[in-house]
Amino acid sequence: MARLEVDRGQCQGHGQCVIAAPELFELDDDGLSRALRNEVTGEDIGAARSAELVCPVSAIRFTPEPPRTSGVPNEGPLTGRGGER
Repeated sequence: MARLEVDRGQCQGHGQCVIAAPELFELDDDGLSRALRNEVTGEDIGAARSAELVCPVSAIRFTPEPPRTSGVPNEGPLTGRGGER
């Protein structure tokens, strides 16, 4: 799950995020953007990223979830049997 936030101190109400992703943003009574939800998944991730990119004042913060790891620690360079290179 990815995080979506609007820095309302930075927002100037241009509304580009609402145009790019109306399912994720709206303009409030003060004319500033607000996220309709703070967590996005699936197909909404592309829309959230687009909204972040079109904001002329960089007021949108889209933080994708970190990639999942296999749980196997990185063992460094690959070696042959017995540690030979």
